[in-house]
Order: sequence, then structure tokens, then C-alpha cells
Amino acid sequence: MWDAATGRLVSVSKARVNGFAFSPDNRLLAFASQVKQATIWNVAEGRAEHVIELPLFTDGAVGFDSSGQRLAIHGRVNEAMGSSSRVLLWDI
Repeated sequence: MWDAATGRLVSVSKARVNGFAFSPDNRLLAFASQVKQATIWNVAEGRAEHVIELPLFTDGAVGFDSSGQRLAIHGRVNEAMGSSSRVLLWDI
């Protein structure tokens, strides 16, 4: 991730990012990665506010509700009889 104003590298994710979304006020950036983690990034401060360990493999669907207080992430859970689709919600 780069700072658009300075061109400076701010953060490096070693895993592939599958999906991302900005909060409605553009203060937070949430992204879900291939390693079953979601990170909520404070854009102004250039730091991670939260790292969430996910019980699923994300497929790219990440979004905030209109208040910016809840985050939704879609993914798949591998089970004995195959995989199932889930949407998980977090209060921020």
C-alpha cells in the first residue's frame, strides 16, 4: 500500500489480498487476505487498527454497512461434505 500524497510505501502484505472496502467516511480500509485474515487499516494514521483471524477462505466480498460500524466478509468454509458459503459480520 502506498501513500498517494507522498508515493511512500506504507505497508506490505505478504499474502494476496482477495477483497477490500473503504468505510463510508473513508477513514478505514478493510481488506481480507488469502491467509484467512482481515485487516482494518486507519487510512489517516497509516496503521492497522484491527487484525481479525477468519474461520473461512475469503473470495473478495468485503463491505461496511452504511454507518461504518459493521464489516461483512464473504467466504467459504471447507467441511467434510464439501464447502459452504458464509457471510460473517463484525461490529467495529
